[in-house]
Amino acid sequence: GGDRRDFNRPPGTSLTPAADRLREAIGAWTYRAGKSSAAVTVSIGIATLAAGVEITVDELVGRADNALYAAKNAGRNRVFAAPLEASERVGPATA
Repeated sequence: GGDRRDFNRPPGTSLTPAADRLREAIGAWTYRAGKSSAAVTVSIGIATLAAGVEITVDELVGRADNALYAAKNAGRNRVFAAPLEASERVGPATA
């Protein structure tokens, strides 16, 4: 469970550093209820899309969801970015 937020970014920039700063800021909070308190954590999944690549919104959200679950499965309180598909990578092909 959780909330989903969508962000656009300028080409050539990464959301990962900003997401990590957000994760750290949230981690500085303490939830208090009566005499009890608990640390607050957040896991973030990021999916990006290369210019000119056409996929559906559902596919893009699915990539972000997969990255989110990978972050949670790796121990929570993490930022994971979904890898680009091979056809979306920029630069020379590697063998």
